Amino acid sequence: MIALPSVRQILPCLHSINELYHIVENILLTLLIIRFFWVVSQGKRFSKDHGLVVIFSAFLVVNSVLYEGLTALQIPPNFKYYFMHAFLPPMVISSLAIKKQVGIPPIIMALLVGAINFYFELDVVILFLYYVAIWLALRQGYRMSKQRSTELSRSVVYVAIAIDMFATMIILVLRVMDFNWQESQLIQYVHYLRLTIFLTTLITLHVKLRRFIVA
Repeated sequence: MIALPSVRQILPCLHSINELYHIVENILLTLLIIRFFWVVSQGKRFSKDHGLVVIFSAFLVVNSVLYEGLTALQIPPNFKYYFMHAFLPPMVISSLAIKKQVGIPPIIMALLVGAINFYFELDVVILFLYYVAIWLALRQGYRMSKQRSTELSRSVVYVAIAIDMFATMIILVLRVMDFNWQESQLIQYVHYLRLTIFLTTLITLHVKLRRFIVA
């Protein structure tokens, strides 16, 4: 029987992987920003029917900038931890499900729900919103896969976003269950898988981004 490496053996390797991932992620996000500015400078725009792609891309950039800023200011990690969990699911739901304004614009509703989640740390509510957001993204991807070739190519991005949100949600689930990230060998492997999914989603966004640009 092959013996698995211990947690102490894995941790140094994971720290190196985290540093490498951090560098690659920042490079890809910077390139994403450049591509967005290039689209605007060329007088082009992104399809209004696929606002989720723009919202999700912008959210990744904002989350990264916020993380770097709060880390530099040595702000308690809870603020950095909860931002994506609190705001991402309602933003996705507002983009895919709320098409009409009900009193106030959907984006404002999403920000309001996110602010409440962030302030009160409503884990159960956030998890429920994650499930809804993931289901909506998968449903949209499935519908698009049944259409012409262009939409079929775009559907891959929606599936990637859904998988990315699931990986993000797992972090919250493990926190609610009070797992110890430093002592659990399984959690370290899950962490590695999560980084792989995040990076794959970023690469998918880059590869498919031009499919969402219209004249």
